[in-house]
Amino acid sequence: MNKKLYQFQIVREDAPHILAAVDEIDGTSAQIIEVDLDPAKRAKQIKELLAVAKDGAMDAFTAGGRFYFVAGSPAAARKLLSAALTCPSVAVAPVETKRNDSQQDKQQAPGPSRPHGKKPPVPKPDTGLPKWALGGAGLVFLLILIAMVASSSKAAPPNVYQNGNGRQAIYITDETPGAVIYYTTDGSTPTTSSLVYNSPLWELANGTRVRAIAAAQGHRNSDEHSAVYYIPSQFGIVETYLQKGANFYKTRHYAQARRLFRNACNGGEMVACNYLGTMEALGLGGPLGMKNALAHLALACDQGIPNACDSLGSLYKKAGVVTKAREYYQKACDSGLYSSCAKGGPVH
Repeated sequence: MNKKLYQFQIVREDAPHILAAVDEIDGTSAQIIEVDLDPAKRAKQIKELLAVAKDGAMDAFTAGGRFYFVAGSPAAARKLLSAALTCPSVAVAPVETKRNDSQQDKQQAPGPSRPHGKKPPVPKPDTGLPKWALGGAGLVFLLILIAMVASSSKAAPPNVYQNGNGRQAIYITDETPGAVIYYTTDGSTPTTSSLVYNSPLWELANGTRVRAIAAAQGHRNSDEHSAVYYIPSQFGIVETYLQKGANFYKTRHYAQARRLFRNACNGGEMVACNYLGTMEALGLGGPLGMKNALAHLALACDQGIPNACDSLGSLYKKAGVVTKAREYYQKACDSGLYSSCAKGGPVH
C-alpha cells in the first residue's frame, strides 16, 4: 500500500454514488465513487472492494464510513461502481428517485406561512464526509486526507549472489513467479530498459557492482538489490593461472597454456575448464583426450559457460549422437549464445 495525499474539490454529483472532482494538487479531473460500508461487515467489504480497485488499477481509500474509488473518467467510474455492486458483501443503500419541482409542490403538506422576504433554512446533506458545504453554484466540498492507495504489490527484490566455486560467478534469482530480472554492471540504476539476466555473469572485473531489479506482470517493479563481484584472495593464484594460460594460448604456446588451464580448472575456474576441454578435444599442447575433453566441457557447461555447451554440441554432432548434440546446443542457446539456437533443430 502506498500513502498518497489527496486534495479534491468536488464540483458536482454526476450520478448516484459518482462525484465529479478536481485534484487541487495537480489540477487533474477525477471521478470519485462512494460506497457505503456496513460496520458489521466492514473488513470483508473493504477486502472485496480493494480487489475491485486492484483489478481496475485504480486508487482507493476509506473515510467517514464509506469506501471511495478514484477514477479518471466517467466511463471508468461507472465500470468501477458496477463491479463494486457485484461484491457479495457490499450492501449499497437504495437510491431515491429525484422528483421535479412541480411534483414536490403538489405533494408538499401545507404549513405555516413565513415572513415575507425570509428564506427557509437550507438543509445540509448528511454525508458523513469531512467539511461539506453548499455553494451558490452547487454542491462543493473540499476533502483533504491521506489515503491508503489500493495498488498491486511489488515484485520480490532479486537475490544477487556469488557461487562458491573458483572465481565465483554472479547469479541472480527472484521469488516472484514469471519475474524478468534486469541488471547493470556499470554503476547505473537498473530499469526495464537494462540488460536482461538469463545466465550467470562470469566475465566481470574484480570490484564490479551488479545492480538488479525484478519486473512481473500484475506487480510493480521490485526494489533494487546489488552485490559487489570480487575475487577472494585464496583464488588469486587461480586467476593468475587463467591469465597466464590465456596469454600462452594467444601466442600458440599450447603446452604451457594447457598446463596452466588444468591448474586453474582444478581450482574451480570454469573458463579455464572450457579452454582445457577444447584443447584436449583438438589435441593442442598434448595428446588427444576425448574422454577428458567431454568431462571438462560438461563441467564448464553445467556452470553456465555457453561456449562449452556449444562445443559439446559440436562434438556429439560429429560423433553422430543426435540427442546429446541437440541437448547441448539448446543449453548454449538458453545461456545466451544465440548462434547455437538454430543448431538445436534437426541434426544431420
